[in-house]
Amino acid sequence: MAHPVSPFRTQPPTDGLPEFYRGYVARVPTGDVVQTLERQVHETVRVLSAIPTDREVHRYRPDAWSMREVVGHMTDTERVFQYRALSLARMDPAPLPPMDQDRWVEASGAHHRPLASHLDEFQSVRRSTVLLLEGLEPEGWAARGVANELPFAMAAIPWILAGHELHHLEVLKTRYHAVPSTDTSS
Repeated sequence: MAHPVSPFRTQPPTDGLPEFYRGYVARVPTGDVVQTLERQVHETVRVLSAIPTDREVHRYRPDAWSMREVVGHMTDTERVFQYRALSLARMDPAPLPPMDQDRWVEASGAHHRPLASHLDEFQSVRRSTVLLLEGLEPEGWAARGVANELPFAMAAIPWILAGHELHHLEVLKTRYHAVPSTDTSS
């Protein structure tokens, strides 16, 4: 028997959404956010699979992450927020810790793994996120708690993840020029 659909799947919460993440959420198109998460991963993988191997280690400035590290960061962030979603939805009262993204990237070794490996992992983690969200009861969607010392609504998490992916895909396209040129006018 299917679970009743939470209204938060089609509209992000306005409270329990920390200010820092509002820009990510604003990027997400209207509609069922779980379906958005399912769809968008395919576009991200399509775009990033076209990157030539020699460009995977590109950094748009010396202190920027490589493209491999960006995708590794996306996967790590997905895992952290997936755990936050699970913890909040299961009504665990424990506050959830922050994530130091720069330390995580530095310790990950992501720069040394092929992009194809990162994309496989990202797809698997996203599939797990979608399955978790599809299995939540409405009470799980409505759950609240504390993460990174901020009040957090569980329902904000899928919207943040969708926006986070869109943000980094845009960065990869604009700053890293990850999309091969289709200009044939030369």
